[in-house]
Amino acid sequence: MAISINDVKMVAELSRLNFTDSELEKMQTDMSAIIDYMEDLKTVDTSSVKDNNKCNAKMREDTPGESFSRSEILKNAPKTDGTSFVVPKVVV
Repeated sequence: MAISINDVKMVAELSRLNFTDSELEKMQTDMSAIIDYMEDLKTVDTSSVKDNNKCNAKMREDTPGESFSRSEILKNAPKTDGTSFVVPKVVV
């Protein structure tokens, strides 16, 4: 499956990446190769592979227990407003 330059530009924009025209062409080639490889993997016979998706571990009940008080949680914070952590604003 061929990936178009527009597809690469869209992914780059969503990822907030900037590419030169030559880098876009290289990315187009690489992304197309990855998609082609994934298509090839679909043809592999995996019928003899053991299914390891099943969880064999015993799961414990999710029951509420004791909790820490808000003041105890906040006592080690570098900065709080009394009820919450105060962190630097991050805006890009």
